[in-house]
Amino acid sequence: MGGHENFTASRVAAFKCWPGKQQSIYWDAKTPGLGVRVTAAGAKSYVFETSLHGRTVRITIGDVRTWTIREAQDEATSLKTLTDKGIDPRQRKKEQQVEAERRRAEDRKREVLVSEAWDAYVKARCHKWSPRHVASS
Repeated sequence: MGGHENFTASRVAAFKCWPGKQQSIYWDAKTPGLGVRVTAAGAKSYVFETSLHGRTVRITIGDVRTWTIREAQDEATSLKTLTDKGIDPRQRKKEQQVEAERRRAEDRKREVLVSEAWDAYVKARCHKWSPRHVASS
């Protein structure tokens, strides 16, 4: 129980939730902060845990069926680099989501402007067009 060991595919596959626990975490000896969380129901996911500004930060990386060990180690290393610089990866992710939503809203606004411009163009010009041309626009 506990401790650190080098993750291999067979070791990760063999990890079980400890009896009487809702979840258990096994830690990788090679990559600081990387663990595999196993729930009582048997779900397994890679997690990253570290301390930032005196508080524990735990982030789920992803399902062990989706992420390779190498990918999870690389992601944990990236997250550790951020936290070592004092950056909370959770906050950065929220900021990226807000920025993506802002860009989507900007794109929607442009689409509305284009459709409004087209409608105004058709309305202004349609009296000069034949009925067949008006029907196709």
